[in-house]
Amino acid sequence: GRSTYTLVSIAMMMAPACQLLPILLLLWLQGSVARSFKATQLENKLDPSPSQKTLDRNRDQLRLLLCVTGQLGRLELESKMENFVNPHRDNGHIVDIVLVMDDGETKFVNYDAREMNSYSHNSIPKDANLVNFSQPENPEVQLWYVDRLVTVGKDYITRRDRAMMHVRQLSSVARCYDEMLKMEEESGQKYDEILRIREDGYLLKNVPLLHEIKSRPGIATCACDSWRGVNDKGTLFLREYAETVLTGPLLALTKDNKSLFSKDATINNPETLMHSVFKTSHASIDTDSNILVLAPVRINQYHDIEKCLDMMWFGGCWECRYRSLINQTTVPRCPIRDPRGAKTALKHVKCGEIK
Repeated sequence: GRSTYTLVSIAMMMAPACQLLPILLLLWLQGSVARSFKATQLENKLDPSPSQKTLDRNRDQLRLLLCVTGQLGRLELESKMENFVNPHRDNGHIVDIVLVMDDGETKFVNYDAREMNSYSHNSIPKDANLVNFSQPENPEVQLWYVDRLVTVGKDYITRRDRAMMHVRQLSSVARCYDEMLKMEEESGQKYDEILRIREDGYLLKNVPLLHEIKSRPGIATCACDSWRGVNDKGTLFLREYAETVLTGPLLALTKDNKSLFSKDATINNPETLMHSVFKTSHASIDTDSNILVLAPVRINQYHDIEKCLDMMWFGGCWECRYRSLINQTTVPRCPIRDPRGAKTALKHVKCGEIK
């Protein structure tokens, strides 16, 4: 302190020249210790030690990833932010966003793209990782899958062209896995849960975390529009099943992996293919609850309807399970696409027979 420097100054005036060296050394050491102490204090404030970081982190905090895949022209983000990203961030969890998007011409698997207007997408969050991914034009696809594809009501497209479009979609999903690994390497920590959702998938309600569910399934999909498999528009899953969920379906279509599936497996569309692949992980698969509820949103597809939710009437699932939820949603339901008409189709709905 000031008194120490005063005493040292008096000692220097009174001491002979031969004794000045020890005094100067004492002054240098004192200043060095003070500077070191102040620097240590500053480092502790700006960059706490690993052990301190561990102690400061909330024990219940999870690392979550939202991966949206598909075409930029069909991207919907509002419901995904409102029902997944924002609620879990508000609860203290870390939620990262990666968008694997093809910004080329908008295409549709089940519609004639020439009759549809391109989607207008919301502004992309600044913290989102936007990956420009060009889907393959003429991808390889296994003939056994082409031969098995269901063609009822899809006379506007050949089996092979439809199979190739499935491969393009699954290529985006597989790229999500690569981006996840990169982000984990950068942060030095693995994710706990991942939600992979199609770009036009509209979330009708908040998505709970699998870690918060008592039974804790490993994989969860939407109960409706499963077409005797699993709904392929979105999947919530634990990190340990990421490789199977994100890369397995593509490998099944581009490699001769038919032997992976049981001989009695019925694979005739993307939904049954994904279900068969998911089962190879031996995870508990929840396809029958309200964990994940989503439907495709259509923009300017129908006359005088700017935005609507495309909920298939198949099996009456939406009518039986989510009638009240549909009524609460601000986005209306699209007209039922059935040649017999909506009233006739709904007469065949028998809620007790839904499995």
